[in-house]
Amino acid sequence: MESGSQRPFVLIFLLGLLILTPQLCHLSTGQEPAATTSDPDKKLAAQLVQVGRHHPYLLFQPIAINNADAEQFVVIPGIGPTLAQRIVAHRATHGPFHSLEELGDVPGIGAQKLASLKKYCRL
Repeated sequence: MESGSQRPFVLIFLLGLLILTPQLCHLSTGQEPAATTSDPDKKLAAQLVQVGRHHPYLLFQPIAINNADAEQFVVIPGIGPTLAQRIVAHRATHGPFHSLEELGDVPGIGAQKLASLKKYCRL
């Protein structure tokens, strides 16, 4: 191979290394990379990545609130064992949820908690 034909591959390799280095540095230090944007979508993505490190299946599939047991609800940030049991008991007493907003009827779930739960739940 001529050295001129290797140049694009070398440039792509160096560009990839430049992009990945800050992301890989936090692995050795145990710290998260600093957020570089105030874009809400990117913040949400960063939060989901953080959750995904502890609970990988949440990164790809929200929990189905009409089928989940208390153990599955506990995985969601902000839901402890007591609240998880309340959700399951509410569903058993009142039937399946027809919308995510109905989670707000469960004792212990206010407007703020409901807003934070919606990104981790589905019908």
